[in-house]
Amino acid sequence: MNHSFFQQAQLTVLNLLRWVSLACIVAYSTRYAQEINAGGDPWKTADWLINFSSGWVRRGLLGAFWSELPLNGTALLWTLFFFQVTCYLGVWYLLFRQLEGQKTDPLTWLLLVSPTFLFLFPLYDFSGGFRKEILAFLALSMLLYSHEPGLQARSAWMLGGSVLYAIAVFSHEALAFFLPIFVVTVWRLPSTWALPTALRSAATVLLTTAAAGALISAWLVPGNAEQAQRICTDWMQRGLSPSLCSGAIEWLAYDTSRVTTVLRTQWSSYMLIYAPLMLLSMVPLMQAAHTGLDRTLVLGLLFGALPLFVVAADWGRWIHIHATLCTLYLLRFPAPTRRIATSSRSLVAVLLYATLWSVPTCCAQRPGLGLLSLLPGLAPIEP
Repeated sequence: MNHSFFQQAQLTVLNLLRWVSLACIVAYSTRYAQEINAGGDPWKTADWLINFSSGWVRRGLLGAFWSELPLNGTALLWTLFFFQVTCYLGVWYLLFRQLEGQKTDPLTWLLLVSPTFLFLFPLYDFSGGFRKEILAFLALSMLLYSHEPGLQARSAWMLGGSVLYAIAVFSHEALAFFLPIFVVTVWRLPSTWALPTALRSAATVLLTTAAAGALISAWLVPGNAEQAQRICTDWMQRGLSPSLCSGAIEWLAYDTSRVTTVLRTQWSSYMLIYAPLMLLSMVPLMQAAHTGLDRTLVLGLLFGALPLFVVAADWGRWIHIHATLCTLYLLRFPAPTRRIATSSRSLVAVLLYATLWSVPTCCAQRPGLGLLSLLPGLAPIEP
């Protein structure tokens, strides 16, 4: 292979990844559509339906919106489905829109094809897709898009992303632990594209207040069995399946002690499975973090999310959220020069990294098998 081949590869691989990633979204959206057609999923669907019909409860903000819609049964489920898919497509569009003006290299490709990133994670473990973190992914994408050169509505994108993050944390309090990357993004905007300090300060106050408020309210009003039953009953009266009540809604009745008791008995096996997978996900992130600020942010965001690994069993989900947010951020602020030369060896490394491993969302008995996990009998068991 000669030098001209690799020059051509740099021009074509990114375009290939654009359409492969879109195909991934179409693939797991199609599978999810089958679940919607069968009445929805007790986690991927029902978590979005938690609302305030029984009084204030954690994770209920967005569900309060769905409960106000004049829709019942199948129509409501399909409306929610299209909203979830739109979140994925919004991140996909904004990401590749900003990458159009950048020079890419194998490190960029490694970030895009990581099994912990947005595109492959739900493909390899379907139970990890269509959860409320996609709101945070879209919110950060909007904030990052406000850095686009020549953008006219920069203020609107920044405020829109900030508001969406506020909605996201009051819809799932776990997203509050990833606040730092949103605040850093607001203030990372180059001075040559200056926004008023008052606007950045307002965005910061909104982000911080929302994250703190979500955590405090989740602690004060975590939910109980009576609230879970009331929410479930209301949705059944509107034509939804009782099976939706067996997942996220039901778990409003439980406190963290139920999970921590299980984790104490399985701590060593969880560490043996998830710790190496976490390190694998960190490899391209630390390579791409070319400044002290970026390295501190990647590591600090992970350490800041450690409480989630203590109170919840879906460790793969937290790894996925961390990796996706960091990847979106690092792709917006790449190194000034290429970090890895394009060669046949680097192309093979990207392919192997994308296909030989994956991270199960929750409760794994073994590491994920990457591309092999798509075969019958080898897929992760859904919780």
